[in-house]
Amino acid sequence: MPTTITTRAQATTTDTSLALLNSRQQLLQLLTHLLGRTEPSHEPAIAATSAILLNRFCDHLIDYLSQGHFRTFDVNGEASLPALLTATTSELVGFADRHGNLEEQCVFSIRTELNQVALTLEARFEVEDLLLRLLQPPLGTRTAELAASFSTSSPASSAELSDATFAYAG
Repeated sequence: MPTTITTRAQATTTDTSLALLNSRQQLLQLLTHLLGRTEPSHEPAIAATSAILLNRFCDHLIDYLSQGHFRTFDVNGEASLPALLTATTSELVGFADRHGNLEEQCVFSIRTELNQVALTLEARFEVEDLLLRLLQPPLGTRTAELAASFSTSSPASSAELSDATFAYAG
């Protein structure tokens, strides 16, 4: 069955796309901090902080995956996400399930898994970026909407429309 992905409205599409990208940035910041803490430490405070950071990363990872599936891509009914997104979701949820609720976790011991998570996220982001581009309305549609809004309020020159289109698309 072909994948059916819909959006609620053009403004909502942009808002949810931006929300997903902001969430992605936060996820990458947490992952970067985790990868920077992968040296073994015998200090309990550092180990505890690393465990808290890993738990926070796993929680944010699940939130990110849910946000993409239910809000940004708004998968309908029996339709599913592309196979690569489904596979990466399973892999990433598995990681979060294994490591997200542990009180004491040695981040050093899962360095290889963290590196694999980074590679999995990279592949996922490529597909998500493609889907995000497909979900955005074509620039011509936005230009026509702007032209219509200008024509209802006051006559506009082509220079004014060009400036407005640039500002809108920016």
